[in-house]
Amino acid sequence: GGEDGDGGGSKSDAGRDEVDDPADHAPYNATAVLEYLMTPKDFSIVVKREGGTDEFVPVGSYPLITRRVSGANGWKVCKFQRAGYYHRGSCTTYEVTSNLCAKVRLTDGSWGLDDTYGGHGCSPRGNWDVPERKRIRAPSQGNPPKLSSVRLLGAGHAVLHDGHDPLFAAMNLTGGSLFFAEKAAESSAMATVMLIVGIAMLVPAAILGYPFVRRSLPFGGARGGSRRYRQGRGIERDHFDEVL
Repeated sequence: GGEDGDGGGSKSDAGRDEVDDPADHAPYNATAVLEYLMTPKDFSIVVKREGGTDEFVPVGSYPLITRRVSGANGWKVCKFQRAGYYHRGSCTTYEVTSNLCAKVRLTDGSWGLDDTYGGHGCSPRGNWDVPERKRIRAPSQGNPPKLSSVRLLGAGHAVLHDGHDPLFAAMNLTGGSLFFAEKAAESSAMATVMLIVGIAMLVPAAILGYPFVRRSLPFGGARGGSRRYRQGRGIERDHFDEVL
């Protein structure tokens, strides 16, 4: 029994040693950490070669968190449309670098970044920039965002593509939508709108012109002629009675 008790006690002590005690963590300055993450960091790609030396391809220097301050026409535009903090006509927003995507190509046996279409990135919607950013909501008190909100976006990932991939040619032609019939669809939609507008403008013209059209019809003229004939016959008969 004693051995069991000692064994249980040792397990209990080990369990207490494995518990993550918050007191063991040193406090940190969240503002200083945010400022550090806003400092650009150098990113490189390591190319592993079998039986050879590793090759480092520099991707660029980018911050993990980007803070932007711009003008805004009112606090509603800043808060609800930009997810920022409004103060005295300026709007402060924060963006987190979620992913890195770059084009590379092999030139003379060495790998390097491909700047085709105006940048090293993978999408024309991001101006062919390598980092892909996501905006996080700025605190309403003007404080820097919490690190927990930054972690919610995930660690992200890095993606490399061959610069000769036809996907980029298609994205460059379509502006990133990959919809080749966009111009034809716009023309068809415009023609439909113009047709509807033309029909809507034709309705009041038809209503206003109906009386004039009715008068010019053959049966309208026949009725008018018979009425004038009867009136003419009546005048002739009265005149004949006076003569008698």
